Amino acid sequence: MSEQPTTNVTDFKEQTKRDIDNVLRFRLKEEGMLFRYGGADLIDMRPVDWVELVDREDRTFRLAVLQRSHCRPEAWSLRGMKRRASERRK
Repeated sequence: MSEQPTTNVTDFKEQTKRDIDNVLRFRLKEEGMLFRYGGADLIDMRPVDWVELVDREDRTFRLAVLQRSHCRPEAWSLRGMKRRASERRK
């Protein structure tokens, strides 16, 4: 192992905070996390509900979940960075 520059460590920490898997697994109960209903929409002709999560550093995550199950994320975005859930898994 070798020492990494401070910028690499800082970038890694920021990426970890923005990773949707990390948010859903570890950060939901974090102090200052705010949840909002973002409305209904259609994605690929499937009805979804948008949920917004805002952390204490004002990062806004938008997560679309299927209306019929509310279990499987269909898409997510972070400040304009939109990705389909299926693209993220590849």
